[in-house]
Amino acid sequence: MKLHLKMRAFKVLFADAWNATKERTSSGRPMDALVCPVAPSTGIPHDFNIYWGYTCIWNLLDYPSTVLPIPGFKISPETDPPNQEYQPNTTNPYDKANQDMCKSFVNHFNIENQRENTDSWLR
Repeated sequence: MKLHLKMRAFKVLFADAWNATKERTSSGRPMDALVCPVAPSTGIPHDFNIYWGYTCIWNLLDYPSTVLPIPGFKISPETDPPNQEYQPNTTNPYDKANQDMCKSFVNHFNIENQRENTDSWLR
């Protein structure tokens, strides 16, 4: 029961912050949706996702979320060269320079909305 009450308090806090955006929009209405990254990286291969922190908040809030591809956006070793100063974490086999692996992946973005406003973003 305590966890449920904490989750409910967090949902109220987040909804209040979302609704307060009406003070900052030109329409005087709260923002329609929130566009954010799906992950802290480019697209990834199947069964490779090792970090879910970018999307778990929407499960906690019970907000609808959709992931859409960004057509034509690709990582290129020529235009996005590796950071030569980066030192990979040796205990994590996925933490390595992987521009060659990522150049064929489709990149995505995430769109979030409040539960009661799903009609507004599906149009």
